[in-house]
Amino acid sequence: MQEIIKDLAKKSSARGKKINLEEEFNKLDESEINKELERRERKNQEEVNKAIEIKKLKEQEKILKYIPNQYKGLSMNWLKDNYKGVEFQRALGECVRAVQNIDKLKKGLYIYGDTGIGKTSLLSTMAQALYMHKNKTISYMTEDDFINNIKQTYNKGATKTEMEVIQDIAKNEVVFIDEWGQNESQWAIKYLKILLDEIESKKHHVFITSNYDYMELANKYIKANPEDKKATQLLDRLSGSTELLEIKDKSHR
Repeated sequence: MQEIIKDLAKKSSARGKKINLEEEFNKLDESEINKELERRERKNQEEVNKAIEIKKLKEQEKILKYIPNQYKGLSMNWLKDNYKGVEFQRALGECVRAVQNIDKLKKGLYIYGDTGIGKTSLLSTMAQALYMHKNKTISYMTEDDFINNIKQTYNKGATKTEMEVIQDIAKNEVVFIDEWGQNESQWAIKYLKILLDEIESKKHHVFITSNYDYMELANKYIKANPEDKKATQLLDRLSGSTELLEIKDKSHR
């Protein structure tokens, strides 16, 4: 109501003459006043909705920032229609079932196979499906992204510790880590193990892709760190929190 009166005052000022606001206001019948109030309310609500949508898009961009651009916006149905290969389609079916039954799932998946067979496409579309359609909180990154985030805590002016970085990831209901097995140093193994421990302690799920199966990964870790027990412990955590899912198809690249 006050806004309508202000508008009358502005019109008076624009015309360069004074008007009796009370007289002008009384000229408006009740239906006109209600229409104007409704119009203003709709406009305000549209602005609120727009602000909410912008905020959601910014949050979504932040959450999905590590998903490769070529897979952003793709669905698991799109993979079904566009990716060929019996083995890939079988693996896709397992991933679809995991998404559908996420609340009943005891373990995540450890998807492995040669380079270029579609592992990242599976992980990316699973992450988006759970975030968009199942309302799950997720974290998606490559192993290298994780390691780099830990390293950034050592920079001057860093605002987070290593544990805070790990906890920020593990607090999500589902964690996705692409390209596992790229780092075999004692330092990297230490923090990868801590991450899996945190995820397990919160009873959250982890989904992983790798070029190596458990045994190949074990050989890689042990060869680089023959005396390090954490390598064996890390493998125990992996096998305890994921089920193996192999893809044997030829490269899609």
